[in-house]
Amino acid sequence: MTRDAWSEDRTEQLIELHKQHVTARQIAKNIGGETGNAVISKLHRLAKQGHVTINGGGKADKKK
Repeated sequence: MTRDAWSEDRTEQLIELHKQHVTARQIAKNIGGETGNAVISKLHRLAKQGHVTINGGGKADKKK
């Protein structure tokens, strides 16, 4: 079983940085303890759950 190391605070940080067009690699460095691939995977999981939308350009927006 894998654990989800994404706390609510880290998830909010992820969303905010991504909205600012920060790369996945840089988000991973800023948050710490994650890889760029982990950041991308988390964004896709959030999109599937309806928490964010990912536009065609790969930009995520938090749903209101």
